[in-house]
Amino acid sequence: MKKQVIKKGKKSICHLPKFANFGDIYSQKIKIHKSMLSTDDSCDSGWSKLWGIALGHLHWHNSYRFVYRVIQDELVIGYYAYIGGVSPQKNKNQKGSFDIRVDIGDELEMIVYFKKNKEVALTLHNINTSQIETIVLEYPKGWKFPRTYCFPNIKCDATENIYYDFFF
Repeated sequence: MKKQVIKKGKKSICHLPKFANFGDIYSQKIKIHKSMLSTDDSCDSGWSKLWGIALGHLHWHNSYRFVYRVIQDELVIGYYAYIGGVSPQKNKNQKGSFDIRVDIGDELEMIVYFKKNKEVALTLHNINTSQIETIVLEYPKGWKFPRTYCFPNIKCDATENIYYDFFF
């Protein structure tokens, strides 16, 4: 397990992307901390990036991301994708929420699967409750390498240190 921290008053971990090995399936486990609910209420509480896979350093061109936001003190896990340079704001089919309840202390597994039939499956698995949900999205045109991981980046300044326990 490796602990990542977004420091109080910051929005990201601020490190270079980690390169992903070539493959069709990428998986990441994380434990949900109470500190993930700690953001500045005065700003737009949009989706914050949790983890994902991107085309090189061009995360805004081709990437698939697991995201989260706090709605009435409840943590909601969602997804969004940039596909062929089209943002999820322009194509509403490239974003949404998972219908899986997530509580503090839960362990989640996030999976990105590049299917041979040119689809990309995003799967969220709550290990504590055994709930699993999969969303299927379009495969990016002109996908190139290297693939890199996207790590936490929040929309609002952290009001305290925010901890992410990743299982590598």
